[in-house]
Amino acid sequence: MRNFLPAPFSFKGRIGRKRYWALTLLYTLALMIGMAMFVTLGIVLDANSSDAITIVLVAIAIVFLLMMTFAIAAIGVRRLHDRGKVGYWLLLYYAVPLWLSKGAGLDAVGLLVAAATLGIFIWGLVDLGFLHGETGSNAFGPDPLADNPAPPPAN
Repeated sequence: MRNFLPAPFSFKGRIGRKRYWALTLLYTLALMIGMAMFVTLGIVLDANSSDAITIVLVAIAIVFLLMMTFAIAAIGVRRLHDRGKVGYWLLLYYAVPLWLSKGAGLDAVGLLVAAATLGIFIWGLVDLGFLHGETGSNAFGPDPLADNPAPPPAN
């Protein structure tokens, strides 16, 4: 289990597709359950927007959300490393679709933006989740599927 759950905030090294999917689903599930717990706790405590408990819950929820976002980004970067790409590609796959979709309306331009956003999302999904990683060691570390991984090549 220790080999399966690497350091959740590490951006170094490589992970294969199976580990990527498992960790993505695990972190996403933990994020949804954690946020649902914060909302439920706020409802049960009958917290108003100016109550001290609300301020504390919101602060804890923001820290939790940032930690989970950081962990999900870390596994995405390690998966990109397995594909031989730098982590900046994650900005294209995650941030650009979010940014583009903010201004998309129901006019022709908005539908074009929505189509571009969907295309980028599908491209990222295929690249991260379905394409094979590089065989053997690369600049980011040893092959995660190798039986006896070799050390990364010297720079």
